[in-house]
This record gives sequence, structure tokens and C-alpha cells, in this order.
Amino acid sequence: MEPHDNQLGMLACAAVRFTLPLYEMARMRAATCPRRDGAGVFAGDGPDSTLRWINTVTHVRALLGPQHRQVVTPNHDTLYTNAWLDLSNGPLLLDVPDCHGRYYVLGLLDAYTNPFGYIGTRTTGAQGGTWLLHGPAWRGEVPAGATPLPCPTNAVWIIGRILAGGEADLPGAHALQDGIRLRRPDGTSAATVFDAGMQAGERPADPDRYAAVVTRMLRENPPPPPKRNWSAPLPRPASAAMRR
Repeated sequence: MEPHDNQLGMLACAAVRFTLPLYEMARMRAATCPRRDGAGVFAGDGPDSTLRWINTVTHVRALLGPQHRQVVTPNHDTLYTNAWLDLSNGPLLLDVPDCHGRYYVLGLLDAYTNPFGYIGTRTTGAQGGTWLLHGPAWRGEVPAGATPLPCPTNAVWIIGRILAGGEADLPGAHALQDGIRLRRPDGTSAATVFDAGMQAGERPADPDRYAAVVTRMLRENPPPPPKRNWSAPLPRPASAAMRR
């Protein structure tokens, strides 16, 4: 192998290692953001559109068993709650009710799959509250009664887990799920249409397509300052090297 080819290979490997989490977050957002809203209205013109509803909370209402394969090893005593956020147009308020002693946790991931915050019984208490989730560039006044929770990127994935002690305990767990809500600081609905830009079934095979997805993610979710040198679009040589 020529030294030039070796350098291109090393560059391509480093680029993929850094950007693969961004690709996976984009893919998971396309897979798990709802295509329809609560009224059954498609975000786009049908199920094949890349448009999704974002800034909305969805719930799994039933306990999972071995037949459920979306998660490799789902908990059998847990209900799951899910929300994807786009904070590029401003902060959102997250309301969580009193859990009455029930264990729950809402874990927050940034666009690079880094966990950066937890709201739940163990970390913030059982009494509930309201959190202002805002992106890295936002500057403003925190509404009265809200706790600020700065987010490293504008794309955020909230994965909630709520303990349920069997079928008889589901009504109480459902009540907690129903109290987890997103809204804008002015009180209006947070839900909005968002172009995920890809389909759930896509895989990182074509290097040009991969580069396009991660370039968009980098543009919308710049890395922290120490890693800003990766924020430019992937150079064409790196894209070419990934084909080999």
C-alpha cells in the first residue's frame, strides 16, 4: 500500500469512528419518531415520507416479553417512554408529575449518543417538576418554577423507563406516563413536523450517502469546542477511501 493510500485509510477510519454515533442517532430518530400525531395525521404525505412528528412524547403501554425484538434485551418490568427533541427553534418545557414513590428515569442523550442528564426518582426526587431544556446557543430568561437543563446539542433523545410490577400495576404506571408532557414556554404545543432526512431501514453502506447524513448532523449539532475541527463536511478523499 502506498503511503498516500494509508493516510487516506487512516483518515477515513478516524472520520467513521467520530461520526458513526451521529449516523446512528439520525437513523434511530427516523425509526422511532412518530409518522402520525395523536389524531392519526401523517407528518408527510404518507407512511413512506421522511417527515416525522418531533417534540412529542410517545409511550409503550404494555410490558415487553421475549417476542419483542426492537430492543435486544428489554426489561420485563418496565414501560418505555420516548421523545425526540429539536431545540434549534428555542427551548422546551418538560413537565413531569409526582410519581408517588414509583421508580422512573428519563435519560437524555445528545446527538453523539453521550448521556448528559437524568430526571427521575433517584436523581431529582419523587415530587416531579418542570425542566427547561435548551440548546447550547440559547440565551434567555428561565420561566418561573422551571429548572434549567442545558443540552450540548439541539438534537436530544429522551428515553424513559418506568417501573411496573405486573399487569395489575399498569394503571398507575400509565398515569405517570400521561403526566410527562412537552410544551413551549408560551404554553403552546411543542409538537412540530421535522424532516428526518432518511428512512428507518437505511444502513451505512454507500459512502456518499453516509457522508451526506453525517454532514447534516454535524452542521445542525456542532461538536464541543475541543472537537470543532471535525465540524466541516467530510473531505472527498475520505469519502472515496471509505469505498475501499
